[in-house]
Amino acid sequence: MGFIIIIIIIIIIIIIIIIIFAGVNQSSRNTLENWQKQVLHVWSAGNDVTNTLVQAFDVIDPEVRSNTVVLVTTTTTPCDFIYKN
Repeated sequence: MGFIIIIIIIIIIIIIIIIIFAGVNQSSRNTLENWQKQVLHVWSAGNDVTNTLVQAFDVIDPEVRSNTVVLVTTTTTPCDFIYKN
């Protein structure tokens, strides 16, 4: 049962990342400047989340992530002020 939940979480994260990258790539096309790359900064609530993000990133089509540098910051202590608005 736990394995199925992990797979579902990975699939959800992949979908979210694809949506984010689609927005980033659209942003690149709409810029008034001639940007070659963009930076996407992602806050991660722990090592498990970061590992899942890396796994999800690896399966995304290279064209979708072609012009984006991804920076992941992993917090190792409770940081509610970051994750809750």
